[in-house]
Amino acid sequence: SIIYKVNVFTKEIRHHLHVHEGVVMPKVLNNMREILLEKTKQVVNEEGYTAFSMRNIATQCGIAPGTSYNYFHSKDDMIAAFVMDDWKLALNEIRLQAKKQPDIISELECLYNGVVAFCENHASLMRDSNAINSFYKRSFEYHTQLTEELGSIINPTLEKCAVNYTPYLTHFLSENTIYCAVRGYSFESLREVIMPLFKA
Repeated sequence: SIIYKVNVFTKEIRHHLHVHEGVVMPKVLNNMREILLEKTKQVVNEEGYTAFSMRNIATQCGIAPGTSYNYFHSKDDMIAAFVMDDWKLALNEIRLQAKKQPDIISELECLYNGVVAFCENHASLMRDSNAINSFYKRSFEYHTQLTEELGSIINPTLEKCAVNYTPYLTHFLSENTIYCAVRGYSFESLREVIMPLFKA
């Protein structure tokens, strides 16, 4: 019957499409987000921010240009996603190494070295004026997140060893550790300033 044929046809359609909350959505390809981000990272590191485009990435991944917009709204969203994924991995490694340290100074040096390594791994972005201008508005949000995450690592030790502990001290040390790492100052220059803050 005609109803039977319509039902069969509908099942075939739904085999190739996802229906979510009554709205038919394009079928999402397995692992495509990760594939897009890996290719994005490669292109940005090898060719720079300016050479990168979503159309180029989609073509290299073997999908239609419009498909990439199912995963990311813009090229900056795509770049931000892979950078944040990399930061999560870096943060986990910093946490792991910091736990092994005998004192707060050594923990802070772990934070410093972790941020330096992260910056070096993304040097092409951090030195590109176009990328800096594009991400300027987002940078405040990311910086606050970074400061809070690093602060959470050192805070338990800091509460025990600071001469006069306050929550602001955690923020102060995290902020200045990031500043020295990003600006290229040595950890020794930071150590000289902060040593009087801790119990002997």
